[in-house]
Amino acid sequence: MLSNPLRATTRRLPRSPWLTLWAPLLVLLLSACGPDKNHVRIKGHFRGVNQAEFYLYDEMGSPASFDTIRLDNGRFEIEKEISERRVLNLLFPNFAELSLIAEPGKTIDIEADANKLGEVDIAGSKDNELLTKFRQENVNRTDGDKRLAAADFIRQHPNTVAAQAVFMTYFVKADALQPPAAELLNLMARAQPRNSSMRTLRQRIQPLTRTAPGQPMPALKLTDIYGNHLQLPPVAGRPTLVVFWATWSKNVYGMMRTLRQIHRTYGPRLSMVFVSLDYDLEQCRRRVKSDTIPGHIICDGRAFESPLVQQTGLTSVPTLLMLDEQGRIKARIIETDNLSQEIDRLMH
Repeated sequence: MLSNPLRATTRRLPRSPWLTLWAPLLVLLLSACGPDKNHVRIKGHFRGVNQAEFYLYDEMGSPASFDTIRLDNGRFEIEKEISERRVLNLLFPNFAELSLIAEPGKTIDIEADANKLGEVDIAGSKDNELLTKFRQENVNRTDGDKRLAAADFIRQHPNTVAAQAVFMTYFVKADALQPPAAELLNLMARAQPRNSSMRTLRQRIQPLTRTAPGQPMPALKLTDIYGNHLQLPPVAGRPTLVVFWATWSKNVYGMMRTLRQIHRTYGPRLSMVFVSLDYDLEQCRRRVKSDTIPGHIICDGRAFESPLVQQTGLTSVPTLLMLDEQGRIKARIIETDNLSQEIDRLMH
């Protein structure tokens, strides 16, 4: 009968007093060594919480990558493979986010009060120290003042990944891509030509800057699902609501009911154009018929690859663009919980 050779060998090894004495020190020394040049180590201590679970993700990754982090007695440690400096984000259970800069070969230390994330200390690299200083100096300012300070910070430090983190927080995620966002994006891209995540950010965001509030809607000639021709922006001289939706999105069901009510309220004073991101044209037609959707329906079966979607920089559904009488974008609406009130505000 064959026995496990590893188990047999283990039984014959004598117990070493030297190993017993030095093993704890060896473990300590190994843990004190930094990560290798292809990894970053991130260590954190959150006061005020013992056990919790949240996520670490790379928004510019392809595809975006998520790691689960579990706090034990308020502490965690994780190593992640990276090849260059990148912005990583911590996503907490209440959907609050915290940005940090990961750098190969570095250990990043996070020290925070769980109830005061705006005052967090992140150390371990120059980028994180810059980001921490900016965050703490602006924690009590209004959103508008924070955005002004963010623009100044990016102009002063365009060659840093910290500038990219600030841009993503105060312009991209705040949906504040009106000028000077395009200028700041181009400034960082010129200062960081070899940064792949910066190139990805620019590719994703540039179309959004072209459809930020205040910008003219890109001129497009379209054909609806019934073969009728139309153009955007329309020439009717009245406000237009462009609705990006899809039958596969559960978030559009309640929105469609609200849009029918808005149509009854404003009638011909407000035009509506619905752009479906469905691959199946027949499925789109069935949904339009059953929901009696008011307005022109566009569906080319190409979903996110549609030229219209790519020109507007759309990244999620539902998304709505409100155009004024001159065809300029008045608002981009992503949150639809208070859609009726938002449309009422924009129509007056």
